[in-house]
Amino acid sequence: MRMFIFKAIADEISPSKKTDEFVSWYCTQHDVGVNIEYHKDVIGNHATEAITGSGSAFEWVADRLEGMAVKGKGCVTEHVALTSVDLGTVGKLGSEVVAVLQDLLGGRLGPVVSR
Repeated sequence: MRMFIFKAIADEISPSKKTDEFVSWYCTQHDVGVNIEYHKDVIGNHATEAITGSGSAFEWVADRLEGMAVKGKGCVTEHVALTSVDLGTVGKLGSEVVAVLQDLLGGRLGPVVSR
């Protein structure tokens, strides 16, 4: 069983503690053959995580369909930052989604580039 789970720590709609508890429970109850990659966003909220997290999930599923192995064995939790999202992945979601995300972030998406 392979899963990708993403959650904003500051999710104001669905408490991240419940997702933490689910991941912990699933990993202890199903420790053989379970690979869970759990991304906990230290910056985002419910709306921003829905966009950036779905981009990461899309890429994760695409990698599995292309035969790429999961990052690690067992249950792996990574703390990620919203603005460190791969712009190539977000771009796959379409220009409308990128525009909404930029608006939610106050116009900033990705690293600052000097011109």
